[in-house]
Amino acid sequence: MPDAKVIALTGSTGFIGSHILKSLLSNDFHVRILVRNSNKTISHPNIEIISGDLHNQPSLDKLTAGVDCVIHCAGRVKGANATSFIHDNVHGTKNILSTSIQTRKVRFILISSLSAREPSISDYANSKYCCETVLKQSNLTQWTIIRPPAVYGPGDTELKPVFDWMKRGILWVPDSTKQLFSLLHVTDLSQLIISQLNLTAEYGNTIEPDDGNQYSWQKVQKISEIFFHRNIRIIRVPSTILSLAARSNVLFSKLLNYSPMLTPGKARELLHQNWIAEGTPDITNWKPKVDLKVGLSTLYSSDNVN
Repeated sequence: MPDAKVIALTGSTGFIGSHILKSLLSNDFHVRILVRNSNKTISHPNIEIISGDLHNQPSLDKLTAGVDCVIHCAGRVKGANATSFIHDNVHGTKNILSTSIQTRKVRFILISSLSAREPSISDYANSKYCCETVLKQSNLTQWTIIRPPAVYGPGDTELKPVFDWMKRGILWVPDSTKQLFSLLHVTDLSQLIISQLNLTAEYGNTIEPDDGNQYSWQKVQKISEIFFHRNIRIIRVPSTILSLAARSNVLFSKLLNYSPMLTPGKARELLHQNWIAEGTPDITNWKPKVDLKVGLSTLYSSDNVN
């Protein structure tokens, strides 16, 4: 049985967090989750629901009281300016670290982002880098930072549209011929976290997991052509058009009061040449099982491919 029995989890209603929650429950952990809307949670005898958010200190105190490990997955991924990312990502991390876990030996796993290694590229990337810095400067010693690359799987709303377009025969890509990147299926990410909970040592690591492959858009095209049984045409979006669309989206977001995903910072992330993860050290006791060839089948049943 794992040493960590009671887990505090933030972000359990999001794409990645919901998969982490299911993996924790299937491995017989008792999970305490922080939610703003309890209607979004799944019913399970091993779930304890704490109402609140990352800016409600009494709720955070209840969430972390007596736990063996905190998995901090919550965070803002969309926003028009640096202030919104700093408020939710950085201050949110500071708030959960300011609870009683600072005075106890508690394991802390931060789900960061591969973009954190390029903090100057976007407000989002800078906020994730700052989250990591806040954790490293805390009193905690038993911490692990996980920097996933692009994560996909059932329930994903960011990469799924890209695959949907390929199913129609078109792959829209940024205008960059040398772009290389890593991918990670959400199931493998969840299992990596379980493997971390089963470790009894090796703390203070920053892990950049991937599915064991390096991808180019041409490689994604070929894999998808085999899976969808059709030719797929690559259409490159010039950087000037992508940047213009990003600036326009920010403007409309202010007029219509929504949080934009495509911003000038996100455009710079999309145009960045190297998003290759370093992989995981042997200490993780984990190996990825789902590459893109297998991962596509989790998004589409074979009956609906054609």
